[in-house]
Amino acid sequence: MTDANAIVLGTSSVGTGTLTVTATGANTITQTGAITQVAAAGAASFTTGAGPITLTNAGQQLHRCGEPDNTGANPVQITDTNAIQLGTINIGNNLTVNAVRDHAERGRS
Repeated sequence: MTDANAIVLGTSSVGTGTLTVTATGANTITQTGAITQVAAAGAASFTTGAGPITLTNAGQQLHRCGEPDNTGANPVQITDTNAIQLGTINIGNNLTVNAVRDHAERGRS
């Protein structure tokens, strides 16, 4: 999903597929409901040009968050009820990850 405006995600079930969300420019990615992936799902990727990425629903199950990407001066915040695996992270400000069990980071640029 790509949009030139801010993106607000509702409750979403990804199943075993991938999820790619891009808000171009300085727009934000936020949510009103939890995003749920099964353990074998493909990566979920979230990209903004310079806007914040705020995915902090307490019911979230993002097993593979993929590559949060935000080149601006805004933070990236991700919450998950389980362990979360992060891919390469490209951000211009702070990263906050809250995982109830644990998290693994493979790379940061």
